Amino acid sequence: MSDSASQAENTKKGLFLTLLDIVVALIMTYLGSLFLSVIIELLGIFFNWWDLPGALHAKASLKKELEWLNSDFKEIMIAPVEIALFALKLMYEYVIEASHLTWLIEKLQGTVLEQYFIAIAYTIELNAVRLAVIVMSLPAFILFGIYAIVDGLNERDVRTWSGGRESSFVYHHTKRWITTFIYLPIIVYLSSPWSIHPSLFMLAFALPFSYAIWLATMYFKKYM
Repeated sequence: MSDSASQAENTKKGLFLTLLDIVVALIMTYLGSLFLSVIIELLGIFFNWWDLPGALHAKASLKKELEWLNSDFKEIMIAPVEIALFALKLMYEYVIEASHLTWLIEKLQGTVLEQYFIAIAYTIELNAVRLAVIVMSLPAFILFGIYAIVDGLNERDVRTWSGGRESSFVYHHTKRWITTFIYLPIIVYLSSPWSIHPSLFMLAFALPFSYAIWLATMYFKKYM
């Protein structure tokens, strides 16, 4: 096998492993955020952190975010409620019912634990809605990222042609923040026990993410 063919094969393997790592990291991030949100909700019920008793807090949060999708977010996305309800339906059928959580709630009816498990079901459904919001927001994040790359490259050319110094220190440190600004807003959004407006999530996610890309692109050095 020639050196060029071997390099091409190694590049394909490297790209595949990178994509696989990203997918696994996103799945683990979602599962970890879901677990954290359930724990926070249950602790809130136990220590009376919420204004509403029992599972009513989780139910109200789910209802509120669906109302926001129907009233505000539909101006940005097409049929956001339908997409969210479809995600909610899938989560109910393949997670809540498949795990026999509904059966367990029926068995615990009238006991102290009933409200806790109902709250778990509502929290899982709330996470499904928020996951749908994240997926629907991806085009906006991509546009923010593309704009940041284009403007960052333009700023880099201006600095280069004007004789400005290039610093790999800023580039390498800012590049690490890009990953942080991808996962951190997702974790905070999915695990938050309070209702968060979808538009607020988009801004909190897209602005630091695009700024990190812009800064890394602006200080990108062609020869490292």
